[in-house]
Amino acid sequence: LHTSHLTCAVRFSHYSISFVVNFLFSVVIKYRSSVIQHYQTYRNKTTELFSV
Repeated sequence: LHTSHLTCAVRFSHYSISFVVNFLFSVVIKYRSSVIQHYQTYRNKTTELFSV
């Protein structure tokens, strides 16, 4: 009973971890272009600040 319960828990945790990883991966792909755009504008602003 204990071993089967443990196997089920491990399987469930593995499934949830893979689900979270896939979710984060899809979010990163979805927002990657906008994040890069924001980062470039932020970097341009900081370089302007430091150049002055």
